[in-house]
Amino acid sequence: MRLCVVVAVQGGTHLLAPLLARLDSQMEHGVEVVLAYATGDTASEQAIEALPRPWARKVSGPQNAMVPQLWASAIRTTQGCRVALTTVHCQPGSRWVAQVLGANLDEHAGVGGPIEQGEGSDSVGWAIYFQRYTPFSTEALGRSAREAEEIAGDNAVYDRALLDEVAPSWRTGFWEVDVHAALKKKGHRLAFDPGMGLQHFNGYTASQFAMQRLRHGFEFGRTRSSAMHGARQWLYRGLSPAIPLLFGRKVISRALSHTSARPHLKQAAPWLLTFLLAWSLGEALGAQVPRRDQ
Repeated sequence: MRLCVVVAVQGGTHLLAPLLARLDSQMEHGVEVVLAYATGDTASEQAIEALPRPWARKVSGPQNAMVPQLWASAIRTTQGCRVALTTVHCQPGSRWVAQVLGANLDEHAGVGGPIEQGEGSDSVGWAIYFQRYTPFSTEALGRSAREAEEIAGDNAVYDRALLDEVAPSWRTGFWEVDVHAALKKKGHRLAFDPGMGLQHFNGYTASQFAMQRLRHGFEFGRTRSSAMHGARQWLYRGLSPAIPLLFGRKVISRALSHTSARPHLKQAAPWLLTFLLAWSLGEALGAQVPRRDQ
């Protein structure tokens, strides 16, 4: 395979049909799509089975799997020179597959594209965008291809062989920050390609996303605490109650500096605060229970 596109299907199953329709005209020889869902998620499984495509196959991840765990489960089943990651909440542009195939992986281990907010988004959708995606918008990263310190896993393509080199970093889930750190430690670089754009259309309910943030924050805090030892670890645990202030300040600062999205901040603020608190609580709890196998 020249390219395997892994799509995590979790929540927002109504977004699967338009996503596959956008990909219909973009499929080329040697390109396949892997639709990953959690075991027991009957809504996602049924949505996938109701929309068969000759170039798509389904892969089930662990029960109650989070998106990074779905990505990891699907990546393990892929073969080929490059693998791209996204979710059902991100709709590709008309030339997205061509852009992914043309991404410069000769010089970079991974290339990410911008994620813009789709039209007609409600307050929950804007809150999610402010928390997750404003750092990866065209406004934030510019309109020229360049090297990047970080890229969003929701819109990224990687050299498959190099992912195998750092396989321990995604053993428990493809948490892109950890994988990118492992790649950079081996001397590999990341890049940003403004032509490889996706649009975010939220399919989560507010309660679903708040629970996702709690779980993701817990894993982040747990992993971060596991990488620390002695006084540093105890300091991180002790300061964990301050996480809402530090994280909230960072996210709000980014939102205020994003001129095109800023007008939606007021309507999104209540949900944004809710999601920030959910993540912060999760991280603070996770910091107290580091992994024992680290």
